[in-house]
Amino acid sequence: MKLDTDTVQAALERDPDGTRAMVRELIEALSSSVGIEVEIKSASPESAAA
Repeated sequence: MKLDTDTVQAALERDPDGTRAMVRELIEALSSSVGIEVEIKSASPESAAA
């Protein structure tokens, strides 16, 4: 299975907050299932604009 980055990008354009929340939940679920500790940090406004 391959992640379709175009679909993720389109979702971010339609619903940025909802898409970020869904991706965050997906990362947390996958990381716990494989035993990897992940820390998700919020982007600063300057880095988000880049």
